[in-house]
Amino acid sequence: MSSPPVVGDPLPAGSGIGATGAAWRRFLEAVLVGFVAYVSSCLVLPQVGQVNLFGVEWQQKSVAPWVFGGQFPHRLLAPTLAHWLGLGGERWVTFTQGSSVLMLGLFYHVARWRGAAAIDAILITLGIAATGAVQIYKVSQVGYVDHLGYSILLTMWLCARRPVLFWALFLANLVNHEVAVFCLPWLWFVRRRAGGSVRADVVGLAAVMLVYKLFRMFVAAHTASWAYDGDYYLTIYFLPFTFLWLWALSGVYLVTLFGPMLAVVGWHLTAAQPRRERLHVALLVGGMLAIYTIAYDFFRFSNLMAVPLLIASVRFLGSTRSRVVYAASILVTALVGSYACYGDAHRWLFHTMLLECGGQQLIEPANRFHLALHWQILVGTVQRAAPLLLQLGALAAGIVALGFVHRRFRIGGARERPDAAP
Repeated sequence: MSSPPVVGDPLPAGSGIGATGAAWRRFLEAVLVGFVAYVSSCLVLPQVGQVNLFGVEWQQKSVAPWVFGGQFPHRLLAPTLAHWLGLGGERWVTFTQGSSVLMLGLFYHVARWRGAAAIDAILITLGIAATGAVQIYKVSQVGYVDHLGYSILLTMWLCARRPVLFWALFLANLVNHEVAVFCLPWLWFVRRRAGGSVRADVVGLAAVMLVYKLFRMFVAAHTASWAYDGDYYLTIYFLPFTFLWLWALSGVYLVTLFGPMLAVVGWHLTAAQPRRERLHVALLVGGMLAIYTIAYDFFRFSNLMAVPLLIASVRFLGSTRSRVVYAASILVTALVGSYACYGDAHRWLFHTMLLECGGQQLIEPANRFHLALHWQILVGTVQRAAPLLLQLGALAAGIVALGFVHRRFRIGGARERPDAAP
């Protein structure tokens, strides 16, 4: 008789994913929790029904996804799925809401898979729903496809012992949004933890990149314009200094849209953990920071912090005291995030930096080495946004202090769990 799987192990290569009644029950349970978490988050910040920014283009693509054109004709997965499901065009926002529910359901499932009790996994799902990983897509990033990308990323983690499926999912994620490339170090690490063959991964990754290259060549041959092609990123990059601005703006975003939940991540980094678990967080956060060398959408990419938050939360929860503190952190995070969005605090700060102080000039290649301009914008932003920056500084200090309180009073991690392999 074979031994039972280790808690948190990737699915064995020979196991089925969805054919048994137990698997269907887990699936329905995860979807139900994801739906409840999403609806609960809407009580704090309702969903805007009108797409905006790049969401407009994704909505247009969902009507006829394989009629190439627009700024990113290669990002086809989500529009194609929506079109096949009859959720394109005017129903596009409904499709993205469904993607949010799917993502939250997968966060719940992964938390359970990592060893969390049902109540803890529910709290984790509610916590992630209260952060910018869900909330920002209801207000200023309506119609974006990021939640589908996160869902694929989590599914890859679950399937880390199945190399063919793993790399096929990575290809699908690239066709959704090529930012998935920045998760490769973490994904490679996940495969190592799952006992995957290096040779299989080299072959699999090479095959994926070849197919993806051929796909982009096909798209290029069938589109007249392509704003965000490979040449764009070779021209617009944010070295050697501009990425530091984006790191700072990402920090502002995380402090306000993840709030006290960040203290759980801080607790995790200083707590005694199973072997190599901190490396998960380091690779994910490192990938997130690396994105800002070529892209400036910190409102979106900062939300990768949701995965480290999941990992930390599974370890943090397990006792009545930790659950009460965690639930309070969810409430405060939701209120602070709602204030930041409804009160337009982010927009005011970034309007000051980008428009009043000329921060938009920093993305121009000619100003990469213009240190005087960097300094001028920094001083101007600090002077004009000083009241808000003081509030943000106080909030950040409170989050750090809360992390110390967790450690000092041993609030988190009261119950030991098995050493999760991934």
